[in-house]
Amino acid sequence: MDESELRLLQEYKLNKGYFEAEKKFNQLPLKQKVQILLSHRPRIFQIETTTKCNLNCPLCSTHNLKRGRLDLDIGILKRIVKANPQIRYATLHLMGEPLMATDLFNEIKYLKEHSVFTFFSTNGMLLKEKVDDILNSKLDKISISLDATTQEELELYRKGANLERIVSGIKELVQKRNERKTKRPIIQIQSLMFGYNELKEEELVRRLWELRPDRVKLKTVSTNSFGAKNPKIDDIQWEKLIPQKYLRDETSFIKYKDRAVCRMLFQGFVLADGTVVPCCIDYDGEYAFGNITTQTWDQIYHSNSRKAFLVDYFEGNINLCKSCSMGYEYSWYPNTIHSPENSQKLFAIVQKI
Repeated sequence: MDESELRLLQEYKLNKGYFEAEKKFNQLPLKQKVQILLSHRPRIFQIETTTKCNLNCPLCSTHNLKRGRLDLDIGILKRIVKANPQIRYATLHLMGEPLMATDLFNEIKYLKEHSVFTFFSTNGMLLKEKVDDILNSKLDKISISLDATTQEELELYRKGANLERIVSGIKELVQKRNERKTKRPIIQIQSLMFGYNELKEEELVRRLWELRPDRVKLKTVSTNSFGAKNPKIDDIQWEKLIPQKYLRDETSFIKYKDRAVCRMLFQGFVLADGTVVPCCIDYDGEYAFGNITTQTWDQIYHSNSRKAFLVDYFEGNINLCKSCSMGYEYSWYPNTIHSPENSQKLFAIVQKI
């Protein structure tokens, strides 16, 4: 077994091992489950850096937020990190376009000073003018959204996006990173798979690899957790968006009532105004635990509101969880991730286990 096969196998076993542990967790009494989560200190955080966005994607809830348009104050980030010295991974997007955040790169630099792996996803529209800032910040990973090979198809979903501008930004980022002889940031291009682009999957993947990223990822689209059909979309356009191939696979989906525990509950989630929420799906703070600007992290994480939420979660009473799209047996799909190692290797390896 070569090194790439070993890495794939380790990733598979890591995911498989998680769910074996989950089964044991499920056997614990409710009080003990809640206590474990109350005593847990998250190492993985998702911290929203802005709610502003320069596109108008029809399935995205960013433009329907009740919270308005705001950027994360770096003081909030510092409070989070000081209260959680164990933090090791920070995703810097939730709603909004991170490259529009006023203090994004200072926030990345602060996190890097504390040995935190940093990552964010972008629509790529501001990528070209931010290339030097990205590289100088020592960002660890960036994911750039690109779902089409023509301007016409790109705008079926990415309303306001410009293909030439995004492609130019990717090329410049790859070129300048390589000129610096560094492997950071890891560059991923991600495509949401719709009815119109899944018909051209082979061409799409080939064209994306021509841009020389480190990884190309094809992702299923969610129509329930992060928004629903925009009433402004006409029926013809809606039909073009609905995928036929990249559908949520019911065989690997674990329903809320059958799930022992959601892995999101072991992570920390903070909105741009400092509101602490249970997960990324609660983007408007419906189940807010508290606010880091007025409370300490320990006060929030041991609050009565969080305790009540956890009890309701385990009793199956959280409506937000009932429509969640995060309930897959695995959070990654070998058949939808195109990496330099042939993904088909994994299937052959797993069959031997």
